[in-house]
Amino acid sequence: MRLFRYHKSPGWRRNSAVSIFAYRNYELYIRLNSNYQVLSDRIRVATLEEVITAPQKLTNNEIESKIILNNTDEESTSEQHVIKIDRSLFSNEYGIVRRYVIYVRQNQNKIETSPDIIGTYDEALQNSSIDYLAQIISVYPLINKFSTVQDYDNKIRIIIGTETRCLQSYDSSIPCNGKLKSDRIYKIIVGGCTSTDCTYVLSQSFQTKSENNIFNEDKSRSLSKAWVAVFPIVAVLIPSIGLMIWKRKGLKRCCFKKQKEEDNNLTTVDLQTVVSTSDVYNFQEIKPKSLIEYINITDEDKIVINDEFQMLTNLAPQSNQSKRSSPFDRYQDITSRGPWEETAVHLTDNHRKHDYINANKIRGVNSLKQYIACQSPLKNTCGDFWDMIIQYRITKIVMLNQFDQTNIQDPSATTQCYPYIPMNKDETLEFNKIQIQVINIEYYLDNQLEIRRLLVQKNKKQYNIIHFFFTNWSKHGTVDCRTLIDLIEIVNQYDQVSISLSSPIVVHCSSGTGRTGTYIAVDIITRLLDRSDEQLTRMKLDVMGIVNQLKHDRTKMVQTEKQYLLIHHCVEEYLRKTNRLDLIINEFNNYQTIPDSLPKFRESRYIHLSDSKHNSKVNSSSIIDAVEDEEMKKDISQRIENGQELINEHEHDYVQPDDSYLNNQ
Repeated sequence: MRLFRYHKSPGWRRNSAVSIFAYRNYELYIRLNSNYQVLSDRIRVATLEEVITAPQKLTNNEIESKIILNNTDEESTSEQHVIKIDRSLFSNEYGIVRRYVIYVRQNQNKIETSPDIIGTYDEALQNSSIDYLAQIISVYPLINKFSTVQDYDNKIRIIIGTETRCLQSYDSSIPCNGKLKSDRIYKIIVGGCTSTDCTYVLSQSFQTKSENNIFNEDKSRSLSKAWVAVFPIVAVLIPSIGLMIWKRKGLKRCCFKKQKEEDNNLTTVDLQTVVSTSDVYNFQEIKPKSLIEYINITDEDKIVINDEFQMLTNLAPQSNQSKRSSPFDRYQDITSRGPWEETAVHLTDNHRKHDYINANKIRGVNSLKQYIACQSPLKNTCGDFWDMIIQYRITKIVMLNQFDQTNIQDPSATTQCYPYIPMNKDETLEFNKIQIQVINIEYYLDNQLEIRRLLVQKNKKQYNIIHFFFTNWSKHGTVDCRTLIDLIEIVNQYDQVSISLSSPIVVHCSSGTGRTGTYIAVDIITRLLDRSDEQLTRMKLDVMGIVNQLKHDRTKMVQTEKQYLLIHHCVEEYLRKTNRLDLIINEFNNYQTIPDSLPKFRESRYIHLSDSKHNSKVNSSSIIDAVEDEEMKKDISQRIENGQELINEHEHDYVQPDDSYLNNQ
């Protein structure tokens, strides 16, 4: 079978053969020559990335020419420094470079190219031998208009030292781009990371400016420009003073009235808008859709959704199956390290002999570490689990799988989840000198949800934790949309006043991937949908992009097609629950137009919504597909009539590379 590029723009030969590249999306059209000419529907495929190793090492000359230290830039000051990194610094020959990691090094005597002693920004302020993580940069542009990362002439321009206060400052794996010290020499370590490993290079030294030099430069610059402004100011000031004296009373009344009107117009809504945190969630867009496309999902929609899920599976990082799994992993193919090292939880208590636990930090709407997704505890990891709870100051635990009842009678048996909490009120369990006691138990959602208040004690310190045990979600299965949304709402609102909003929520099922990923995805989506009606009608939601981000934060998040479809159904259910479903439908109907010339099989997609005969759904992508297909069929027929040979034998393939996803990565 031969492959051909199908592209309408000038400069491309319509039947020219093309190469197929790794990690790309393509669209195929297959045409069969027989007694009748048959053209297939559009077929979407994704090629895989064949990663061998980390990027290739560089020479010192290459590093010096491709990491440019901008000492003369206006934004290079006593507290920050501008650096440009050439995008060709790391080659994609051994795997696509997905991100750069930037570490700051203070100790100029250290010659190791990779980070040596890693700590937090605050720790590095006290100890100059510590390297700290300043930035993680996606190779492709982040969707964040406030980003300090900019791209000029194929160079990434970054500013080291822009943050005045870092959140999550106790975790060295969370970037903190804190202020640099005045008149101090630094180097940066730049890591180029594929989906499996990173290669690090060490830059030349740069020095921040002295505060005295900055002051003198500003003073000199100000004096040199002062004389230019003196004469115009004096010329304007004298007549202005006279005019103010002449109309003093009228001016005073006018200003007072205007100020009063502005004060009256400053409503609560304005204040809420100022502090709004919507659109904080950062992820790489893949397929944003209008909200109407998530309403009344058809069988044809489900086929597209299943195709999306397969594409996400292909795009997700893959673990190295040749490596032996840890004895602390429940499943051999589900680990928290490898390609997910950046989000992996590392246990740091002094008594520990290792730092491993099968858990990853998951970004949410309000934080890079809003959730921790983990496997359910094994018998030999219950102590690790509670160490993690205390280390990250966890106040809420969501459990989505069952305890194995057989295990309670036979602790040596293999279990779905070892009983890491007591089941009854006033009972106590102990793991590694950590005591867990049940203070109270409540039941919600027709007894499907058990909520336990736990008192956890370690070294005479006490911690109050809420444990949410949802008992009706089978492995690899789904639940009712309404039930899942109600569960999320209860978890988020329960004891909201006394619970810390800054600490992550721990979510786990048996493996910490399928049900866990589905729960987190729906929670993220409902938070994104919590916005004003005006914003909601213009909103585009990218479920595919959200799930893709989850799969890059932890392995195998959202494991099945049914779970991925459930996430889509939850969009409509949440709009219905919040009484805004009609808002989206009515807003859409105000603008819909359906071409009369559409093929009948395309018109079948416009089905009725709810009980109204006038609420019909139009999928804009279907309209475009129909028009493109008709144009292409006409074009092929004309070329055959003119005797133009497209390809040999009996099969005709057209390939349309879709680089939009790669460009958005």
